[in-house]
Amino acid sequence: MKNKFREQFEEHEYLYHYTTVESLLFILVNRVLKFNKVNNFNDISESVRNEHVKFFASCLTYSAEESIPMWLIYANKENGIRIGFPNVEVFTQKSYFYFDEGNKKLVNLNEVGGILYGQIEYDDSLASKSPSQGDDGIRMTHVYNMACQKRKVWSYEEELRYFIVDDLNLIKDAKCLYVDLNDTFFNDLIITFNPFMAEYKKNEIKEAVKNLDLYNVRFEESSLRGTIK
Repeated sequence: MKNKFREQFEEHEYLYHYTTVESLLFILVNRVLKFNKVNNFNDISESVRNEHVKFFASCLTYSAEESIPMWLIYANKENGIRIGFPNVEVFTQKSYFYFDEGNKKLVNLNEVGGILYGQIEYDDSLASKSPSQGDDGIRMTHVYNMACQKRKVWSYEEELRYFIVDDLNLIKDAKCLYVDLNDTFFNDLIITFNPFMAEYKKNEIKEAVKNLDLYNVRFEESSLRGTIK
């Protein structure tokens, strides 16, 4: 059976993620990607409509064209970057870890059904409905409707998601997860500096990447540099 969310995701050659320099260095040093729990998302309505199922997501965009709102909201005006990487298998599929009271806990991804992915569908009528049916005895949830439907007000994000569903409640008290990345992620990584970044900060980032022996990383200037303030 065809899955439109997955098929649309697979059409994109590159995936992009707006974030801070600190988060970039965390990714590069620890070789992991962060997945946030649904009730920590910016859109509170996602947590409300998904009250019966817990899931975690790493949010990306498919737009190669830079977004001013994305720079300002997710990537800190003075200290943000955008990561770009090929849309291929980038996770090791071995395990994820999360912190519980300061301790790292490892769990095999297969225990929670692995990593799913899909492109977000923006529809107010769909995003207002619960993806779950039934009661606490027997409840069925369409996981793609759960994780990949949002209100139209968020459509500027042109969002894609990797997500992990914890319907068996195996992940206790975790606000986020960190999933291991394989070498593919780092072999063709593009780092775009935000349009407001000072030259000394760019040089610091380049030096940090060099010190991590990541020689295939490419750096790009923002196409918006000098055009906004």
